[in-house]
Amino acid sequence: MPCSCSSRSEGDARIGPDAGSVIHGGQLEDFVPADHPLRAIRDLVNQALGRLNGLFNLIYADTGRASIAPEKLLRAMLIQVFFSVRSER
Repeated sequence: MPCSCSSRSEGDARIGPDAGSVIHGGQLEDFVPADHPLRAIRDLVNQALGRLNGLFNLIYADTGRASIAPEKLLRAMLIQVFFSVRSER
């Protein structure tokens, strides 16, 4: 059943930083208040992941199947903990 929540045309495969505006009619930044605690946590996470970036580059193989970036996995795990999501499935 096709989704009627988007104004996306059949041939439009936009995926990128502004893809949320196609579905919601605005940027995700518009929906999170400026003083929300997750904004401060995001800054801390960005700093920590920036320091770990060199290590991630060292432990990744140059060959083989592409995997999910460790930064994305760590962010997903944090969201899971903060919002009491029981499973990552």
